[in-house]
Amino acid sequence: MTIALELQQLKKTYPGGVQALRGIDLQVEAGDFYALLGPNGAGKSTTIGIISS
Repeated sequence: MTIALELQQLKKTYPGGVQALRGIDLQVEAGDFYALLGPNGAGKSTTIGIISS
C-alpha cells in the first residue's frame, strides 16, 4: 500500500529546554484512520501542529 504520512524521530523542544516530543515514529498508509490519544500535556496538539504545517 501507499504511505500517506511518515514521521521518523520527530522531536520538539521549546525554549528553556522543555521537551514536548522525543523520538516519535509513525507510518500511516493511504486509507487508514488513526486516533491520537493521551492525557493533557502529552504532545497531541504539538504533533498535529507539526504534521499540518
